[in-house]
Amino acid sequence: DYALLEPWLVNGELTLNTDIELNEEDMYRPIPAYFIHHLYVPINGKGHKLTVNFKTNQAVLGIFQHVHRNIHDLNIAGSFELNCTNAGGTVAAIGQQSSNADVTISRVNSSATIIFNGRGGTNAKAGGLMTAAANNQTLKFVDCTVTGDIILKQCPNHIGGIISTGTMGGKGGAGLVSIDGCTFSGKIIYNESGSSTGHFANARLGGIIGSQERNGSITDC
Repeated sequence: DYALLEPWLVNGELTLNTDIELNEEDMYRPIPAYFIHHLYVPINGKGHKLTVNFKTNQAVLGIFQHVHRNIHDLNIAGSFELNCTNAGGTVAAIGQQSSNADVTISRVNSSATIIFNGRGGTNAKAGGLMTAAANNQTLKFVDCTVTGDIILKQCPNHIGGIISTGTMGGKGGAGLVSIDGCTFSGKIIYNESGSSTGHFANARLGGIIGSQERNGSITDC
């Protein structure tokens, strides 16, 4: 219910006034869970730090999982570990873009460690900030930095320091991704554990974006 959010909104944005820590148990509390699964309001971090330590065997892992609105001036720390046994699991600090809204991520800095220990597959993804742009939508990154490592205990199909891919896969066209003034200075570490289903032979990896199937732009990165 959107009314539940009104006490935390300032000029229509969910605004942080202090640093916050979230751990695994916070994933299932009522109000945090509302944000964790679908972000329907803009986030203004006001330069504060959101330290998150999440570990799950669910298919999608990130602070907000499905992002419908803009996020700006937020610092992210901690770790996100995906241990999904189904092919197609995705993990990133923020999550993936929703299928029904253009989104801008600006001045978001992440030192969080991303750990992919899921099963490799065509739609499996690991990204520093986000995993995928929604089909037929626009996703912009402006002045963002990622300093955290991406650790691949198994190997997904798409891996990127800022975003893993410009498409979610499935039906519809790819999203239009624009990345301006962003940097990735972490490491992408592959530590394949030996499972015959744990790696993907034709993985796409990039320091900024792993793959893009539609014209976008990368400038001043």
